[in-house]
Amino acid sequence: VRDARAHDDDALWDPDTVDDNVLALILIACHPVVPPDGRIALTLRTVGGLTSEEIAAAFLVPVPTIQARITRAKKALAAAKVPFEVPNGAARDERLASVLHVIYLIFTEGSSATGGDDVIRPDLAHEALRLARLVVQLAPIAEAYGLLALLELTAARFPARVDRAGRPVLLDAQDRRRWDFSAITRGRAALRLAVGTSGLGPYGIQASSDECHDSAASADT
Repeated sequence: VRDARAHDDDALWDPDTVDDNVLALILIACHPVVPPDGRIALTLRTVGGLTSEEIAAAFLVPVPTIQARITRAKKALAAAKVPFEVPNGAARDERLASVLHVIYLIFTEGSSATGGDDVIRPDLAHEALRLARLVVQLAPIAEAYGLLALLELTAARFPARVDRAGRPVLLDAQDRRRWDFSAITRGRAALRLAVGTSGLGPYGIQASSDECHDSAASADT
């Protein structure tokens, strides 16, 4: 999203302008001419950089199914001659649910990698967090705040998620002193904004559960 500080002091920040290339591409790819499962698969593959195998694991379907969805999505966009431009207003708003879902799935792959030797892929998780922060600036709605809260509160536990050998550490065995308490504070703030905007949706409800984990003195409390 355009930062007013990057321009002269008299310039006004336009909340409808998307200057981030990745978010802009996600908005374009999440066109309603493509069925939801196809647009999300296409966006994860072409913009999120996930492999067909990783996307298939996220959807719990065979790899050929994902590949077919991506192919159909590309054909639908081509047949509809969708312009390569960022939507505004109502056209943008109707894509937000898909955009949030894409960001959620990118973060999910980052926080619990389905392939490779690493338990966590910080590059993907942090990119999803960055995108979630941009979305709440562009569209300060409850679900956007709920997603941001969920991602912050989950990422807060990353420092204690693996041991020195890179092996996963379960929640009840984690050293809570290693958690990122700044991320917990940001997550709680986003959760309050979600509640104050219009109540909690699916992402906000998950965030509330994570807040309970992050606030507890131990796994037993």
